[in-house]
Amino acid sequence: MRQKALIFLVLTAMLSCDDKEKDIVLNISSYPMNIGTEWQYYRQLIINKYESETSNKIIDIDTINFTYKVWIEKDTVLNDTMNVKVFKAQEIDDNWTSNHYKFLDKDGLKNYAYSNTGANVFAKKSSYLKSSIDFSELTSDELIFEAKPTLDVKLPLDGNSSWTYRHSTDTRSLQIDKKVIGIESVKLIGQNFDCFKIDWKYLNDPGYEGIKITDWISEKGLIKRLTIQDRVTFTNESGEPLYYGQFIETLTIKSINIK
Repeated sequence: MRQKALIFLVLTAMLSCDDKEKDIVLNISSYPMNIGTEWQYYRQLIINKYESETSNKIIDIDTINFTYKVWIEKDTVLNDTMNVKVFKAQEIDDNWTSNHYKFLDKDGLKNYAYSNTGANVFAKKSSYLKSSIDFSELTSDELIFEAKPTLDVKLPLDGNSSWTYRHSTDTRSLQIDKKVIGIESVKLIGQNFDCFKIDWKYLNDPGYEGIKITDWISEKGLIKRLTIQDRVTFTNESGEPLYYGQFIETLTIKSINIK
């Protein structure tokens, strides 16, 4: 019964948006960029544990809940010439924080550099994610500059928008594209948010196979994100497999303060 109840909750969260296509006219031409703007999210991670590496039978479900906050902290200058806004993220009641250095130009919202973007969720559960992805940069306090600024959100954003978020480089084959796949009205925190539903597509790197990310973005920013990664191996500190599974991460808006 516990397992069935949790699966029902997951499906409820995933279907919180209206499934029917809406006749919504939506065009987003900018993104909140004022200092003091803050978004808080409910963050839920559900780990479905499989019976074996090849089995689809779920034998246990583990659920972890957080409150996750993102805010625009200040203006700063990088490399003496690049004016950016510091977007800081933090898990409430946790020492973990990350920084993204963003700016707007004619193409849209871009990210210039980052530090420590990887959350320590697996360490909290005394297990570790094993894959061919290199997470070393994601958990470093060192400031990492993008080889080419990533285009987080193409602006203006409309129903036909598609773009390359992350380009391949000489040292990294991974390319990530984003595409608007629909418009939905999302009802959360007593409000209706008209959103573009945007899918991420990972290309050229088999280490990212099985990752699916969908964003719901309104004129007030990111309202919801669903991340699903299948066939994950969780290991102990020695690298020995503990179990195999799938994780589903859902971010849903808890509060917004637009300055």
